Amino acid sequence: MQKKKVKSIIGTVLALTVLIGALVFGLANYNKVDYTVDFTVYLEGPCSFEIVANPSTRILKITAGDEKSKELIKGVSFDGASVSHAINVLTNEMIRAKMLNKDTNLLLALEYSKDSSLPLTYYEQFEADIYSIIKINDANCKLFAVGQKYNEEISALAKENDISVGRAIFVKEIEARNRAHVREVGINTVAKLPLDELCKLY
Repeated sequence: MQKKKVKSIIGTVLALTVLIGALVFGLANYNKVDYTVDFTVYLEGPCSFEIVANPSTRILKITAGDEKSKELIKGVSFDGASVSHAINVLTNEMIRAKMLNKDTNLLLALEYSKDSSLPLTYYEQFEADIYSIIKINDANCKLFAVGQKYNEEISALAKENDISVGRAIFVKEIEARNRAHVREVGINTVAKLPLDELCKLY
Protein backbone atom coordinates (compact mmCIF):
# COMPACT_ATOMS: atom_id res chain seq x y z
CA MET A 1 0.00 0.00 0.00
CA GLN A 2 2.82 2.34 0.93
CA LYS A 3 4.57 1.61 -2.37
CA LYS A 4 1.42 2.52 -4.31
CA LYS A 5 1.22 5.86 -2.48
CA VAL A 6 4.88 6.62 -3.25
CA LYS A 7 4.38 5.73 -6.92
CA SER A 8 1.29 7.89 -7.03
CA ILE A 9 3.15 10.85 -5.51
CA ILE A 10 6.08 10.39 -7.90
CA GLY A 11 3.68 10.18 -10.84
CA THR A 12 1.92 13.36 -9.74
CA VAL A 13 5.23 15.19 -9.29
CA LEU A 14 6.41 14.09 -12.73
CA ALA A 15 3.13 15.16 -14.32
CA LEU A 16 3.32 18.57 -12.63
CA THR A 17 6.95 18.94 -13.69
CA VAL A 18 6.04 18.25 -17.33
CA LEU A 19 3.07 20.64 -17.13
CA ILE A 20 5.14 23.42 -15.58
CA GLY A 21 7.88 22.87 -18.17
CA ALA A 22 5.34 23.10 -20.97
CA LEU A 23 3.87 26.30 -19.53
CA VAL A 24 7.31 27.91 -19.12
CA PHE A 25 8.25 26.91 -22.67
CA GLY A 26 4.96 28.25 -23.99
CA LEU A 27 5.27 31.56 -22.17
CA ALA A 28 8.89 31.96 -23.27
CA ASN A 29 7.90 31.49 -26.90
CA TYR A 30 4.81 33.68 -26.52
CA ASN A 31 6.94 36.56 -25.23
CA LYS A 32 9.77 35.94 -27.66
CA VAL A 33 10.47 38.96 -29.82
CA ASP A 34 11.12 38.53 -33.52
CA TYR A 35 14.13 40.76 -34.21
CA THR A 36 13.87 40.42 -37.99
CA VAL A 37 13.74 43.88 -39.58
CA ASP A 38 10.75 43.93 -41.92
CA PHE A 39 10.45 47.64 -42.63
CA THR A 40 11.61 51.04 -41.46
CA VAL A 41 9.39 54.09 -41.13
CA TYR A 42 10.78 57.59 -41.59
CA LEU A 43 8.66 60.45 -40.28
CA GLU A 44 10.14 63.85 -41.08
CA GLY A 45 8.91 67.41 -40.70
CA PRO A 46 9.29 69.71 -37.69
CA CYS A 47 10.79 66.63 -36.03
CA SER A 48 12.35 63.50 -37.47
CA PHE A 49 12.06 59.87 -36.38
CA GLU A 50 13.23 56.51 -37.64
CA ILE A 51 11.14 53.53 -36.57
CA VAL A 52 12.44 50.02 -37.19
CA ALA A 53 9.79 47.27 -37.13
CA ASN A 54 9.56 43.47 -37.27
CA PRO A 55 7.13 41.38 -39.39
CA SER A 56 4.49 41.71 -36.64
CA THR A 57 4.76 45.52 -37.05
CA ARG A 58 6.14 45.81 -33.52
CA ILE A 59 8.81 48.41 -32.86
CA LEU A 60 12.36 47.11 -32.57
CA LYS A 61 13.92 50.55 -32.27
CA ILE A 62 12.89 54.17 -32.52
CA THR A 63 15.47 56.91 -33.06
CA ALA A 64 14.94 60.66 -32.79
CA GLY A 65 16.87 62.60 -35.43
CA ASP A 66 17.75 65.72 -33.43
CA GLU A 67 17.52 67.31 -29.99
CA LYS A 68 14.08 68.78 -30.64
CA SER A 69 12.79 65.34 -31.59
CA LYS A 70 14.39 63.76 -28.53
CA GLU A 71 12.76 66.35 -26.30
CA LEU A 72 9.35 65.71 -27.88
CA ILE A 73 9.33 62.03 -26.84
CA LYS A 74 11.16 62.45 -23.56
CA GLY A 75 9.50 60.17 -21.02
CA VAL A 76 7.32 58.44 -23.64
CA SER A 77 7.66 54.64 -23.71
CA PHE A 78 7.28 52.70 -26.95
CA ASP A 79 8.25 49.30 -25.52
CA GLY A 80 6.27 46.58 -27.24
CA ALA A 81 4.18 49.13 -29.12
CA SER A 82 2.97 48.73 -32.66
CA VAL A 83 4.22 51.09 -35.36
CA SER A 84 0.69 52.40 -35.85
CA HIS A 85 0.46 53.34 -32.16
CA ALA A 86 3.88 55.03 -32.27
CA ILE A 87 3.01 57.10 -35.35
CA ASN A 88 -0.25 58.20 -33.73
CA VAL A 89 1.60 59.22 -30.55
CA LEU A 90 4.29 61.11 -32.49
CA THR A 91 1.73 62.97 -34.59
CA ASN A 92 -0.30 63.90 -31.53
CA GLU A 93 2.82 65.06 -29.70
CA MET A 94 3.78 67.34 -32.62
CA ILE A 95 0.25 68.75 -32.65
CA ARG A 96 0.31 69.26 -28.89
CA ALA A 97 3.60 71.15 -29.28
CA LYS A 98 1.92 73.31 -31.98
CA MET A 99 4.43 72.14 -34.62
CA LEU A 100 1.88 71.17 -37.28
CA ASN A 101 -0.21 73.73 -39.16
CA LYS A 102 -1.22 74.70 -42.71
CA ASP A 103 2.34 75.86 -43.46
CA THR A 104 3.96 72.61 -42.33
CA ASN A 105 5.07 69.71 -44.53
CA LEU A 106 5.28 66.19 -43.13
CA LEU A 107 6.96 63.26 -44.89
CA LEU A 108 6.07 59.64 -44.21
CA ALA A 109 8.34 57.16 -45.99
CA LEU A 110 8.60 53.38 -45.65
CA GLU A 111 11.53 51.27 -46.71
CA TYR A 112 10.55 47.60 -46.91
CA SER A 113 13.21 44.91 -46.50
CA LYS A 114 13.99 42.66 -49.45
CA ASP A 115 12.10 39.83 -47.75
CA SER A 116 9.11 41.83 -46.55
CA SER A 117 5.76 40.34 -47.51
CA LEU A 118 3.94 43.63 -46.95
CA PRO A 119 2.34 45.24 -50.01
CA LEU A 120 4.18 48.30 -51.31
CA THR A 121 1.06 50.31 -50.52
CA TYR A 122 1.19 49.40 -46.82
CA TYR A 123 2.34 52.91 -45.95
CA GLU A 124 -1.14 54.11 -46.95
CA GLN A 125 -2.53 52.66 -43.70
CA PHE A 126 -0.23 54.89 -41.66
CA GLU A 127 -0.97 57.79 -44.00
CA ALA A 128 -4.70 57.40 -43.30
CA ASP A 129 -4.06 57.35 -39.54
CA ILE A 130 -2.07 60.57 -39.70
CA TYR A 131 -4.69 62.27 -41.89
CA SER A 132 -7.39 61.39 -39.36
CA ILE A 133 -5.41 62.88 -36.47
CA ILE A 134 -4.60 66.00 -38.50
CA LYS A 135 -8.26 66.57 -39.40
CA ILE A 136 -9.59 65.92 -35.91
CA ASN A 137 -7.16 68.48 -34.48
CA ASP A 138 -7.43 70.98 -37.36
CA ALA A 139 -3.66 70.87 -37.80
CA ASN A 140 -4.05 70.94 -41.62
CA CYS A 141 -0.42 70.24 -42.47
CA LYS A 142 0.51 68.80 -45.87
CA LEU A 143 1.36 65.10 -45.76
CA PHE A 144 3.49 63.34 -48.36
CA ALA A 145 3.69 59.54 -48.22
CA VAL A 146 5.90 57.15 -50.21
CA GLY A 147 7.15 53.57 -49.99
CA GLN A 148 9.96 51.55 -51.58
CA LYS A 149 11.64 48.16 -51.27
CA TYR A 150 15.27 48.17 -50.18
CA ASN A 151 17.29 49.53 -53.06
CA GLU A 152 21.09 49.93 -53.16
CA GLU A 153 20.80 53.03 -55.34
CA ILE A 154 18.56 54.74 -52.79
CA SER A 155 20.81 53.67 -49.94
CA ALA A 156 23.83 55.11 -51.78
CA LEU A 157 21.96 58.38 -52.48
CA ALA A 158 21.17 58.74 -48.78
CA LYS A 159 24.75 58.06 -47.72
CA GLU A 160 26.31 60.32 -50.33
CA ASN A 161 24.13 63.28 -49.35
CA ASP A 162 23.96 62.60 -45.60
CA ILE A 163 20.16 62.31 -45.61
CA SER A 164 17.81 59.63 -44.33
CA VAL A 165 16.79 56.74 -46.54
CA GLY A 166 13.23 58.03 -46.24
CA ARG A 167 14.28 61.38 -47.69
CA ALA A 168 16.20 59.58 -50.45
CA ILE A 169 13.08 57.57 -51.36
CA PHE A 170 11.17 60.85 -51.60
CA VAL A 171 13.87 62.33 -53.85
CA LYS A 172 13.64 59.33 -56.19
CA GLU A 173 9.86 59.77 -56.34
CA ILE A 174 10.40 63.42 -57.23
CA GLU A 175 12.81 62.36 -59.96
CA ALA A 176 10.18 60.02 -61.40
CA ARG A 177 7.59 62.83 -61.44
CA ASN A 178 9.86 65.72 -62.43
CA ARG A 179 12.66 64.02 -64.36
CA ALA A 180 13.56 66.94 -66.62
CA HIS A 181 14.15 69.34 -63.73
CA VAL A 182 16.10 66.80 -61.66
CA ARG A 183 18.34 65.98 -64.63
CA GLU A 184 18.95 69.68 -65.22
CA VAL A 185 20.08 70.52 -61.69
CA GLY A 186 21.39 67.07 -60.69
CA ILE A 187 19.89 64.59 -58.26
CA ASN A 188 22.49 65.29 -55.55
CA THR A 189 21.62 68.99 -55.63
CA VAL A 190 17.94 68.11 -55.25
CA ALA A 191 18.71 65.65 -52.44
CA LYS A 192 20.36 68.42 -50.40
CA LEU A 193 17.31 70.70 -50.55
CA PRO A 194 15.29 71.31 -47.36
CA LEU A 195 12.12 69.24 -47.04
CA ASP A 196 9.86 72.23 -47.78
CA GLU A 197 11.66 72.78 -51.10
CA LEU A 198 11.44 69.10 -51.97
CA CYS A 199 7.70 69.15 -51.36
CA LYS A 200 7.31 71.95 -53.91
CA LEU A 201 8.95 69.73 -56.53
CA TYR A 202 6.80 66.69 -55.80
